Amino acid sequence: MSVHPQSVHFPIAFLLLAGGIYLYGLLKQQAFYNKMGYLLHVLGVCALALAIFTGRYASGQLAPPLTFEHLLNRHEWLAYLSILLYGLMLVWQYLRASRMNKAEHTAFVCVYLLASALLVYVAFLGGKMVYEYGAGVHAQ
Repeated sequence: MSVHPQSVHFPIAFLLLAGGIYLYGLLKQQAFYNKMGYLLHVLGVCALALAIFTGRYASGQLAPPLTFEHLLNRHEWLAYLSILLYGLMLVWQYLRASRMNKAEHTAFVCVYLLASALLVYVAFLGGKMVYEYGAGVHAQ
């Protein structure tokens, strides 16, 4: 039994919520919200690493032939790109948070929201594999 279906919701929730809080912090210009966003960002990246790990294991358990292999490959590689982007942004926030001017802070939030759009697409592909192709679903 795969734990991937249970593990994927945490990074989505943490990372999307962090994006909303980063945006709110930008609008309110209050450091508290950036710290809160950063905490959720860290939790989200850790949860995303777990989701990717469990996804790699789950993909090895799928019975061939895979009629959705093209979706699986795209889902997998875009998940790697997502954790790379979120990880780099974590470093950016760690190194620059206290010294960001308004323009850099705006750029950070915009890039973060683009990374979040990518994450939503990765989740969409995962859902498509489950609901349209029955990936990981066992017959009763």
